[in-house]
Amino acid sequence: MNDTHGHDVGDKAIFAVAHELMSGAWHAGRLGGEEFALVLEGRNLTEAAKVAELLRARIAALRIPTGAEPLSLSCSFGVSEWRGGDSIDLLLKRADMAMYEAKLAGRDRVMIASEDFGSPSYQSAGRAVRASRRDG
Repeated sequence: MNDTHGHDVGDKAIFAVAHELMSGAWHAGRLGGEEFALVLEGRNLTEAAKVAELLRARIAALRIPTGAEPLSLSCSFGVSEWRGGDSIDLLLKRADMAMYEAKLAGRDRVMIASEDFGSPSYQSAGRAVRASRRDG
């Protein structure tokens, strides 16, 4: 988007998506670039996938002003659930693998990382998936 429409339009798109992601009773944060993470406490995998689908549809309905024709966006979501013995890195890695599979399956969809989920084509998608805890 930045290369085609400029950084101002890219910034508007990031802002619009962030606004939608911060609209609910959950924690949202930007991981970098155009990747975000949501933490939905007290919700199971099915409920989280419903939230992701709602957000996917809301983001698809956005129109980003460009100075010419407004742009529409699509989002791919990977959904994972905390498991006993998990670290935040493992949770994020499963969600990242599911998102990568959603993109490979045609984008603009929600993919769930269920118990038996695997991503044979995923090799960290060319990047490290890291997280750290901030106290205070």
